[in-house]
Amino acid sequence: MLLVAFAVWIAFPHALYDALCFQADKVPVCPGILALLSALRQDGAHLAIYSARCSCEFERDPALKPLLPYFDEIICVGSQPSKPDPGGVLDYLRRHRLAKDEVLYAGDSHIDSLTAQRAGIDLAMCEWKRLCNPQR
Repeated sequence: MLLVAFAVWIAFPHALYDALCFQADKVPVCPGILALLSALRQDGAHLAIYSARCSCEFERDPALKPLLPYFDEIICVGSQPSKPDPGGVLDYLRRHRLAKDEVLYAGDSHIDSLTAQRAGIDLAMCEWKRLCNPQR
């Protein structure tokens, strides 16, 4: 099972978030992400998103539309305490009867690192700026 933090799949630094909300259709998905998600699903991986966003943002953000079909579940603020509280992660593990060593948390921020650490699960840190902008 792969539990991902929301920002993992979108190609923009957090500082630009507010500006890009008004131009969400211009935010690209990093190259290779859709193929990666497809391959993970074909291999039987269960994918979930643990986000500090509210669920209504997922419905309105056109940059997310191509990504959402790959995920089994989206855990948002409101249904669980916000990150770095591991409550949403631990609840997901409990509901799906997963051991902590069966889960990989993919994140791209210090908050994601704290969330995974507090949940006691492995973390894969992603540097999307380099992946999405290889010339940097």
